[in-house]
Amino acid sequence: MRAWSLQGPVSSSQVTTGKHATRRRRTLPAGLALTGAALAFTGLYLAAGALTPLLVLYRQQWDFPPSLLTLAFAVYAIGFLAAVLTLGSLSDHVGRSPVLVGALVVQLVSNVLFLVASDIGWVIAGRIVQGVSSGAATAAFTAVLVELAPAGKKRLGTILGSAGLTGGLGAGSLLAGLAIQLTPTANVITFTVLIVLTVLGTVAVALSPETMTRTPGALRSMVPRVSLPPAARKEFAAAAPVVAAVWMLAGLS
Repeated sequence: MRAWSLQGPVSSSQVTTGKHATRRRRTLPAGLALTGAALAFTGLYLAAGALTPLLVLYRQQWDFPPSLLTLAFAVYAIGFLAAVLTLGSLSDHVGRSPVLVGALVVQLVSNVLFLVASDIGWVIAGRIVQGVSSGAATAAFTAVLVELAPAGKKRLGTILGSAGLTGGLGAGSLLAGLAIQLTPTANVITFTVLIVLTVLGTVAVALSPETMTRTPGALRSMVPRVSLPPAARKEFAAAAPVVAAVWMLAGLS
C-alpha cells in the first residue's frame, strides 16, 4: 500500500517510521544523564541528613518533649523500610524512570512539609514521607547509576551511588548546621534549596534514557520477602553493628 506526497509515492513503512520518529522521547546524553541522576540521588540524602541538626532547632522553637524529638528522628526508618520491602524491586518490572520520578515527587512533598511546618506534627509527617521516598528510590538509583555509566567504567556508577548516600547524609547535616549558625532562617533556606535541587533532579531523571525493559510481575514484586543469601550472612553479621552504630551516632548529634 502506498500513500502520496507532493514529492511522489510514499510507502507504508516510511509512514510508520515517520510516526515512530515523531513519538520517540528525547533524552539527555548518557554522560549528562549520569550526572543528573547522581546529583538527584545525592539530593535525596542531603535532605535526610539536613533534618538532624534542624530537629534541635525545632525543639528550641516549639518546646516539645524529648520523646517527640526521638520519634521525629526514628520514623524515617519506618517509612524507609516499608518502601524498601514493597517498592524496592518495582523498577525491575516497570522501568527505572517511573519509580525514580515518583519517588522524587514524594521527596518534593516532604521538603514542602518541612518548609511550611508549624509544629512537630508536621515534621513527623514529613519525616515519614521522606523515608518512603528514600526507600522507594535507593535501589533504583543505585541500579541506574551503574547502568548509565560508560561501558568498561561500571565501577564509577557504584562509587557515585556510595558517595551520594553517605556523602549526602554527612553534607546535609553539615550544611544545615552552618545555616543554623549563620542565618536566622535556616529552615527556609535549607528546604528552599532542597526543593530546587529536587525539581532539577526530577527533570533530569525524567529526561534520562530508560535502562530497564518492562517485564511482567510488578504486583508480585511488591509482596514483601526478606531473605539473606548464605554466602552473605557472615559479612552481614559483621557489618550490621557498624551500620547501627553510625545511625545511633547521627541520632546523638
